[in-house]
Formats: sequence, structure tokens, C-alpha cells
Amino acid sequence: MTEFYALYGYRLLKIHNHNNLAVYNAYRLVEFLLYAAFFYSVLKPAWIRRHMLWFILLVSVLWWYTTFRVFGENNWNSYIISVETLFILLASGFFYYQILVDKEVVVLYNNTEFWIVTALIIFFACQYPFSGMLNFLTAHFKETAKKFVVLFSVLNIGFYALLTYAYICRIVTRKS
Repeated sequence: MTEFYALYGYRLLKIHNHNNLAVYNAYRLVEFLLYAAFFYSVLKPAWIRRHMLWFILLVSVLWWYTTFRVFGENNWNSYIISVETLFILLASGFFYYQILVDKEVVVLYNNTEFWIVTALIIFFACQYPFSGMLNFLTAHFKETAKKFVVLFSVLNIGFYALLTYAYICRIVTRKS
């Protein structure tokens, strides 16, 4: 899915010479919904899951309002970045707490969910200072904003490396 949005955004930018932020703003909503579905599946307390459904609905309405009314579809929607980051940090904290208080011992080095949550919390906590103020940076310090692209690329590599490790944890090796 990420690759589809990246290729389509590249096509808009390079072939049609059009701003690709509309595609990226749509991607942010889809990405948030998928992360919310993941956390809904791994968090056990019913009260968290119930509140999460309301939060998903609220964020969807907020996304529509801020994308089409506040920023416009061709501008960076920093409000959704802020809400998504807050959601990821809170849900990750609940997940870590759930592991800590679990009566069964959880082996972390091969726990897929643990590594996915770890990748999410590291990525979102590190990218937020840049992504949350991107509108300000591009308006006033365009050259500085361009320099953060390298940092963002490094964060992406680390994020996908941890996700790869998480899915490698699912592979069960057998002794012959």
C-alpha cells in the first residue's frame, strides 16, 4: 500500500508537475485506520477497544474537516500528524503496560506485536518534531526543511528494518 501511494505521488509530481500532498493526505487517513485496526487487535481491555472505536470515528471526521476546510487538500495536514502520533504513543504505552502486567511471561525477542509496536513508537516519536511543524518550516525555512529529508529517510529505513524483523519472528525454524 505504501508503495502504491509513493508511486502515484511520484507520478503526479514528475509526470504531471502537480503537488502530491493530496495523495499523501489521503494516505495518512488510510495509514491511521490500519494502525488503529492493528492496535484494536492487540489491546485486550474492552474499555480501551470501545474508546478506540469512538476515537477512530472522531479522527476520520477531523481528517475530513482539516484536510478540506482548514489546510486544503494540496497542503500538509499537520493536525492529523499530531493526532496520529498521539494515538500511536498512547496505544503503544497501553500495549507495553499490558505486557508488563500480563500473568504469562512474554518472550520479547520473537514477539511480532512487540517489534511492530516498538517500530511504530520509535518512528512516530522521532518524526513528529519534523512532521508536526512542516508547514512552518516550508513557509519560513525551506532549505532547512529540505535537509530533514535525509533524517526522515533514515527513520523510514529503521522503521522498515524493525518491521522486517517483526515478521521474521513469525518464521518457525525446525531442527532436522
